[in-house]
Amino acid sequence: MEWYLFELCYQNKDLTAGTDFHKELLANSSDAKARAIKVLQEGKRDCNAYLVTLYGKHRGDWKKIVSYQ
Repeated sequence: MEWYLFELCYQNKDLTAGTDFHKELLANSSDAKARAIKVLQEGKRDCNAYLVTLYGKHRGDWKKIVSYQ
Protein backbone atom coordinates (compact mmCIF):
# COMPACT_ATOMS: atom_id res chain seq x y z
CA MET A 1 0.00 0.00 0.00
CA GLU A 2 1.23 3.46 -0.88
CA TRP A 3 0.11 7.01 -0.14
CA TYR A 4 -1.24 9.16 -2.95
CA LEU A 5 -2.16 12.85 -2.86
CA PHE A 6 -5.07 14.24 -4.88
CA GLU A 7 -5.26 17.94 -5.75
CA LEU A 8 -8.69 19.04 -7.00
CA CYS A 9 -8.95 22.48 -8.63
CA TYR A 10 -12.35 24.11 -9.01
CA GLN A 11 -14.05 27.44 -9.62
CA ASN A 12 -16.13 29.01 -6.84
CA LYS A 13 -19.48 30.68 -7.45
CA ASP A 14 -17.79 34.09 -7.19
CA LEU A 15 -15.43 33.00 -10.02
CA THR A 16 -12.38 32.64 -7.77
CA ALA A 17 -10.29 29.48 -7.94
CA GLY A 18 -10.19 26.95 -5.14
CA THR A 19 -8.04 23.92 -4.43
CA ASP A 20 -8.62 20.93 -2.16
CA PHE A 21 -6.07 18.30 -1.22
CA HIS A 22 -6.55 14.87 0.31
CA LYS A 23 -4.46 11.71 0.76
CA GLU A 24 -5.50 8.10 0.29
CA LEU A 25 -3.75 4.79 0.86
CA LEU A 26 -4.03 2.66 -2.31
CA ALA A 27 -2.47 -0.53 -3.63
CA ASN A 28 -0.70 0.87 -6.70
CA SER A 29 -0.55 3.76 -9.16
CA SER A 30 -3.11 2.28 -11.56
CA ASP A 31 -5.66 2.13 -8.71
CA ALA A 32 -4.73 5.72 -7.84
CA LYS A 33 -5.23 6.85 -11.45
CA ALA A 34 -8.68 5.26 -11.54
CA ARG A 35 -9.51 6.94 -8.22
CA ALA A 36 -8.29 10.30 -9.58
CA ILE A 37 -10.78 10.04 -12.44
CA LYS A 38 -13.56 9.33 -9.93
CA VAL A 39 -12.46 12.28 -7.77
CA LEU A 40 -12.70 14.56 -10.81
CA GLN A 41 -16.13 13.19 -11.76
CA GLU A 42 -17.37 13.73 -8.19
CA GLY A 43 -15.90 17.23 -8.20
CA LYS A 44 -17.66 18.06 -11.45
CA ARG A 45 -20.91 16.81 -9.94
CA ASP A 46 -20.57 18.65 -6.61
CA CYS A 47 -18.78 21.84 -7.65
CA ASN A 48 -17.27 23.34 -10.77
CA ALA A 49 -14.12 21.16 -10.77
CA TYR A 50 -11.87 21.33 -13.81
CA LEU A 51 -8.61 19.57 -12.91
CA VAL A 52 -7.32 16.80 -10.66
CA THR A 53 -3.62 16.14 -10.20
CA LEU A 54 -2.30 12.92 -8.71
CA TYR A 55 0.95 12.79 -6.74
CA GLY A 56 2.80 9.75 -5.39
CA LYS A 57 5.19 9.61 -2.44
CA HIS A 58 8.73 8.98 -3.71
CA ARG A 59 11.69 9.04 -1.30
CA GLY A 60 9.90 11.38 1.07
CA ASP A 61 8.75 13.86 -1.60
CA TRP A 62 5.50 14.13 -3.55
CA LYS A 63 6.08 13.55 -7.28
CA LYS A 64 3.45 14.33 -9.91
CA ILE A 65 2.10 11.24 -11.65
CA VAL A 66 -0.72 12.55 -13.86
CA SER A 67 -3.32 15.30 -14.30
CA TYR A 68 -6.83 14.90 -15.69
CA GLN A 69 -9.17 17.61 -16.97
